[in-house]
Amino acid sequence: EFRRVLFRSYEMKADGSNITQIASVKAEVIDSVSYNSDCKKIIIGGKGINDQNGSGIYEVSTKTGKITKILTDAMINNQKDCILDGIGPGVLAVISKNSKFLYFASIPKGAKELQFGGIGSFPRRIYSCNLSNHEIKEIYKYKSPTIITDLTISY
Repeated sequence: EFRRVLFRSYEMKADGSNITQIASVKAEVIDSVSYNSDCKKIIIGGKGINDQNGSGIYEVSTKTGKITKILTDAMINNQKDCILDGIGPGVLAVISKNSKFLYFASIPKGAKELQFGGIGSFPRRIYSCNLSNHEIKEIYKYKSPTIITDLTISY
């Protein structure tokens, strides 16, 4: 059975009063939620976000609630000679302080499924996406195949 999750973002005063909904996002799965350095953008990674096919990373404005596509499986698959097969599953993403780069964990092109203590998973690496030209680069490869379960950034 297909299930939906709903992510809602709220803003309130420090004393808990004046609660206002900022945004509402429908999805099959939401894997990660992070904020940019000035908390004006929420970065959401997941699958089936707002009825889009596949996995993707989206930006939600905390001022307007507008949801903007940043990077999706379809965008990656349309790139010539891309180093990834796609973005998901298990989308982890954060944005740089200057909002010019997106950092995310993904599976390299041609990766084979591995067994980690009886659990099957694909190895992951850390990539960057230049948001002005959508160029994707590998920025971190662990010396042996690994599962990345979280991704954070300090501003």
